[in-house]
Amino acid sequence: MHLVGVFAAFCLAAPVASAQSAVTADIPFAFTVGNTQCSPGTWVIERSRDNPLLQTLYSQDRRHRFIVLAVARMDGSNAPGLARLKFNKYGGEYFLSEIWRNFGDGTQLRAGRAERELIAAGSRAQSVPLVLAGTK
Repeated sequence: MHLVGVFAAFCLAAPVASAQSAVTADIPFAFTVGNTQCSPGTWVIERSRDNPLLQTLYSQDRRHRFIVLAVARMDGSNAPGLARLKFNKYGGEYFLSEIWRNFGDGTQLRAGRAERELIAAGSRAQSVPLVLAGTK
């Protein structure tokens, strides 16, 4: 598996340390996380109890699972809100860029190769928020 910077994606990864919190997202479009393509559907995102930058994403049917290491924590305590995901959209391509939980706790993800190439080519991203129904 290729490791780029501090982003790691391991398909069919071994179980991660027990999760502190999980959010479920019904994502209606195909999207990319780092260098990994994901299909539309229901995805669960768990944050590791031991390292808040370590996230596990898996499809609801658990056929697809990988680990994401975020590049930064973000404190939105001045503007707490609902759990949500933020995607950067270039044309018809979506890239997951932020994961926010309730109470303004967020993480920023590293852009993968395809998104970095779009940025280098001068493409401008449209920000697409997706508010999540709730947490587990």
